[in-house]
Amino acid sequence: MNTNNVWEYQYLGGHIALEQYLGVHGNVFGGDVLRFIDETAALFACFIIEDKMVVTKKFGDTIFHNKVKLGDLVKFYGKVTKIGNTSVCLKIMVMKTNPRNGKEKDVCSTDVIFVRIDEDGDPMAIAERLKNKYLAQKKKKSK
Repeated sequence: MNTNNVWEYQYLGGHIALEQYLGVHGNVFGGDVLRFIDETAALFACFIIEDKMVVTKKFGDTIFHNKVKLGDLVKFYGKVTKIGNTSVCLKIMVMKTNPRNGKEKDVCSTDVIFVRIDEDGDPMAIAERLKNKYLAQKKKKSK
């Protein structure tokens, strides 16, 4: 993952829609897509705050625009929207690609907030040097 400019969307990873994720209508369960978002976004948050100790605090509204079918390639893109004292807010966009015809469609997008925690599970401050680094990137982007 690239942390050179976390304020712009970047590719975070992907999944192949396997049979084990399908419901009775042949679509991937929305709950599995949310789980993939949580896992992928958590990894991105860990890279941003340079710590593996993060927990999901909040998922924003998630509206599914297109279904994911068996064999679709599901891709996750993310960017930072805010860095707080103990938390990082991310915008995650999910796209699917049909590998047979190359068509890409929007699946959903959502906001996710992660909190950095200590060994006891209590919120812990994100290093000032990291906040300053990312805020400097944001200023460059807005120019």
